[in-house]
Amino acid sequence: MNTIELRNYIINKLNQINDIKILNALKTIVDSTAEDLSVYSLTDEEKAILKDRQIQARNGEAIDSEEVFKEIESWLDGK
Repeated sequence: MNTIELRNYIINKLNQINDIKILNALKTIVDSTAEDLSVYSLTDEEKAILKDRQIQARNGEAIDSEEVFKEIESWLDGK
């Protein structure tokens, strides 16, 4: 089942629910998920670092993925 089919399936099932407690519980889930989808904006410094990394990748310079993940984690911890 692809995303559109799954979404339509869920919508159809939701339309059949009349229990206010279940609907409120589902609303809580949907609301908390929507908060997790907030957009992260990069700083100018982070944009410059990513641009440098793109240039390095084009030039065949390898960057250890573990190093990249640590750097990203430090950015996110700082926000």
